Amino acid sequence: MGYRRPRHRGGQPSVVAANRLQGASDVDTPNMDDQGMLLLGSDMDALTMAGLDAGEERARENLNDAAALAIDGNTLKVINLTGHELISGYPEGRRMWLNIVWKDVAGATLREDGAYGPITVDFDVNNDGDVNASDVVESLLNLNDTNMKVYEVYGAITQDWAAKLISVGFNYGLVLGYDRITEASDYTLGQVAAQASGTAHETFHFVLNNMVVKDNRIPPYGMRYDDAAERSILPVPASQFGNPGAGGVFKYWDEFSLNPPESAATATISLMYQPTSWEYIEFLARANNSSVSFLADEGENLLDGWLNTGMAEPYVMASTTWTSLQDEDNDGVPDDSDNCTLVPNADQRDTDGDDYGNMCDADFDNSGTVDAADLGFFRSRYSSSDPDADLSGDGFVSATDLAMMRSLYMKPPGPSGYY
Repeated sequence: MGYRRPRHRGGQPSVVAANRLQGASDVDTPNMDDQGMLLLGSDMDALTMAGLDAGEERARENLNDAAALAIDGNTLKVINLTGHELISGYPEGRRMWLNIVWKDVAGATLREDGAYGPITVDFDVNNDGDVNASDVVESLLNLNDTNMKVYEVYGAITQDWAAKLISVGFNYGLVLGYDRITEASDYTLGQVAAQASGTAHETFHFVLNNMVVKDNRIPPYGMRYDDAAERSILPVPASQFGNPGAGGVFKYWDEFSLNPPESAATATISLMYQPTSWEYIEFLARANNSSVSFLADEGENLLDGWLNTGMAEPYVMASTTWTSLQDEDNDGVPDDSDNCTLVPNADQRDTDGDDYGNMCDADFDNSGTVDAADLGFFRSRYSSSDPDADLSGDGFVSATDLAMMRSLYMKPPGPSGYY
């Protein structure tokens, strides 16, 4: 498959473009501006609304052109077609990941990696006055899914910097993160200060962070190690994407090892993008302690806007299909579940039920070899409609089957993917 030379198509969609204000496309529907809740950029008229719609459409076009997927065996290549890191822009809250749905030969789902969907939280997220089953948000279902690949940036505060911040007046109990289900504080600035020297802790406190502990965004075409180091934009760790070292050039793609479940025949692989995650929105809503009167309600307003505009619904940037590693006879049945791996038999006809298809099984007595006894059986059934001797499956034991019998004589049945 050929790919266009990577190019720049502008930044990724912003929160405003990809997670529009409530009612932005309908001037008759009350939105944040109509309700006096929009602190900056107010007095939005129909032309402004139309501009937001156009910006959203351009953002979708950029996402459609941003990446390509290619498969070689069980290796997936995610290729950056932009002129910047993929994903770009301010790192907090944005993420790109691989969603992989594995299915067996019958089309039943075996496993979903990188699954995204509803999560019931243990607090009144919808402000209806009660904590119940309606308190639902949407996010990645399992952040610790070992088969999932997420492209993102994690900022952090180091132990020495935390101690310095406390020494100049920052609150020892400043919360650095919240449990995404219970809303409980899960770490504080004081706890970081008390850690061992040289350690750090992740947090969404973008302005306070002084370290990047993870950055696996895919470099653009031609990104040189030396230039990236000078601009402090090296991947973290810098050994990713070919590990070029000083004087070298990073790969503009990532290679991800797929882990098919047993009996997987196909998989649909989608590269997903989300501009604003639940985890980030929750942090902004809870971290706003109303100490600044101008921003007193903005955490809750942002949360309400996110909840009422689709929760920044993920967007499919690119997709491809994986099939079982081998189908040597090209009959559409993967070798590991094909009862004749070298003879095309899409119907998998096996009248004696021994997991060898009729097309490759003239071992009628199951002795392990097609021998004189099997030839005698075949002769006794010649010109009949015996299903076992009808190797070709045309409904009649004929010269066609005799030719197949001769080609199989003195050989074992199969081969079959079941043995």
